[in-house]
Amino acid sequence: MTDKKPNRILDRAKKAVTTAAKKDLEALFAGGKLTIEKKSKVDELKSLRGTPAFYEKMTAYCSAHGTPRDVDLLLLFLDHRDKMVLLDILKDLVIFLPKQDLAQQSLIGIKLNSMELSTFDPDLIDAIKLVKSALLRV
Repeated sequence: MTDKKPNRILDRAKKAVTTAAKKDLEALFAGGKLTIEKKSKVDELKSLRGTPAFYEKMTAYCSAHGTPRDVDLLLLFLDHRDKMVLLDILKDLVIFLPKQDLAQQSLIGIKLNSMELSTFDPDLIDAIKLVKSALLRV
């Protein structure tokens, strides 16, 4: 009887360590590390800033890779001028942004505040408010 109790405690400790390690790994890769292919597309995209092809490339990137998880890149994409692309991005943000750390949420929250003040589109305003309500910090 006394032999089983230390084993249960040891098993619980191992499980807790394993769970913590998994959470650390998930947090490490939650930002969606850029692959070499994605990185080259991002670099190309950034080089096109200020040109007519800029928005087309952003749309193509979203179609191929989904909403960026990297905050710096995401801030760039939130400047997209196509309402439908922005609505898709905002819909994705509701799901994955609350899982990010508070610093990232704060940066995106500041950008969302700016977007909300600068648009007159009621659909965008509603989507922005929905994302902001999902954040731990606004």
